[in-house]
Amino acid sequence: MKFEYRARTKTGEQRIGIIEASTKENALRLLQSIGLYVISVEEIKPSFWERLFLFQKISERDIIFFTRALSTLVNAGVPLLEALDTISVQMKKASFRNIIQEITDCVEGGMSLSKALSRYPQVFSSFYVNQIKCGEISGTLGETLEGLANFLERQHHFKGQLMGAMIYPLMVITLALFILFFMASSVFPKLKPIFLEREVQLPLITKIIFVLGDFLKIIFVLLILGLALIPYLLKRKETQKFLQKNFFKIPLISSFFQEVYLSRFSQSLHSFLSAGLHLVDALENSADLIGNEIYKKEILEIKEEIKKGVPFSFALSSRPKLFTPFFIQLVQAGEKSGALVETLKKFSEFSQKEIEKKLDYFLKIFEPLLIILVAIGVGIFIAAVILPFYQAITKI
Repeated sequence: MKFEYRARTKTGEQRIGIIEASTKENALRLLQSIGLYVISVEEIKPSFWERLFLFQKISERDIIFFTRALSTLVNAGVPLLEALDTISVQMKKASFRNIIQEITDCVEGGMSLSKALSRYPQVFSSFYVNQIKCGEISGTLGETLEGLANFLERQHHFKGQLMGAMIYPLMVITLALFILFFMASSVFPKLKPIFLEREVQLPLITKIIFVLGDFLKIIFVLLILGLALIPYLLKRKETQKFLQKNFFKIPLISSFFQEVYLSRFSQSLHSFLSAGLHLVDALENSADLIGNEIYKKEILEIKEEIKKGVPFSFALSSRPKLFTPFFIQLVQAGEKSGALVETLKKFSEFSQKEIEKKLDYFLKIFEPLLIILVAIGVGIFIAAVILPFYQAITKI
């Protein structure tokens, strides 16, 4: 927020200017801290275009840049307040720049960084805030920020790969649907009266296409509505629980998603343990971040078992559908050697590579398969047109 102020210096000289702060009180405090006697402070209302720019969504890339820049400055020995000021100046997105300035004001006022970040849950997740808190407690804020930046970059890279893998198939399917819709709604209705006039015996496939063509507009509208409802349905907890439960019943998909969840679990658990948290607390925090209700429930149960003295690897081994033998063996080896944190790090790196390989393999199989299916669909439509003409010619 911007404020126009009128103030006097100690020598009585009048000053008029603009200052940025999170609230009017903070603006007043900042002016007083530089030795000014404030006469008035009024908020400057932003214009329509400024408001439009101000409410830009803060992306994952922005969070990664902020974390990476802060870790670099802190590790270089730059004081936290100075580091935050430097980053806010470089931040081009006004909405995020204002938040960083407000965080700076809070830290300058004596609030911890984690507490200041927790005031913006829509920007900084509970995982992010807890990591910073662990770094503050253990006195390793710089190292924690660096590890957090690495973790966020890996997650962003994986999401990008997943989205990239879906773009080509979706484009092919969309194009094929529009071609088929055009043929069935524009081409076939013109051919139908010709075939009927010549009393051509229509093949079964042509009859089916003609029937579908009559209802195609309704089918297409229902299809569009169905596609529009998908994002809404996917956000519902009931839908998410249903999908998460049934993913493990599909042979080919289950192993892939198991790998994804284990990679996410090992990454978050490694991050919390590296920051100095006890295994029980690390498990509790990791359960909220895994993104699967089934895993969350079981991890919280494992936490309770560990409290009773059950070894971590033994608690995992009683849940073979969720945790692979390879993961359990690595955890067991890490427990025995006292290097569980390092073992989890190695597993997360290994599993990330395996996920990338599986995605690449999936694309190599799926793309030609999709082309074949589209070709079959188009071939059926062409056959539905050509066969009646062929029958008409043979009758002449």
